[in-house]
Order: sequence, then C-alpha cells, then structure tokens
Amino acid sequence: AKMMKYMCYKPVGPGDLPTLKELSNSEIWKIWSGASRYIRRQLLQKRAVEIGVGTFALVPVQASVEEGKVLTVERPVFIVSKPLKAFYNLECDETNIP
Repeated sequence: AKMMKYMCYKPVGPGDLPTLKELSNSEIWKIWSGASRYIRRQLLQKRAVEIGVGTFALVPVQASVEEGKVLTVERPVFIVSKPLKAFYNLECDETNIP
C-alpha cells in the first residue's frame, strides 16, 4: 500500500528501487517465474490474485462454438487498480470479478 501511495505522487524509476539494480537477469527471471506459477495456481483454483497495481482473475465470457451454440468459458484478465487508472487517466472496461 505504501508503494502505491508513492507511485501515485511520483513515477517510480529504476533508481528508486536500489535492490533491483543488485539483481542479475537470472534472479529477476526466477522471481517472475515463481510469481507467474503462483498466479497460475491461484487462477486454476478460481482465486483472484491482487498485486497492488491490479488483480489477475478469471471472468466468465460467452464463446460461440458452432452456429447458434454458445459456451460459457473463463478468461484470464488483468484488472488495473482504481488508483492507478485515476492517476494515469486510463480508460478501461469495467470488469466485475465474480
């Protein structure tokens, strides 16, 4: 929450995150790989994952499978947080997480 407040007042650059400079590409890859696996496991269990700047979730959508037939499927989405949308004046479709 503290970082979100900071980001709303001042853009964050690489110089503002000194630990990031100390990480190798391999270490950054391992962090993102682990985070991605965690998010995937949560989505498979039909749980949303909030990461500060937004939320990963599954939302139901209607898919046409053949003429006249519709199938409801779940689509993964990333929903940008309201403070970030407001700060950057982003236009995003409103998505409700079931």
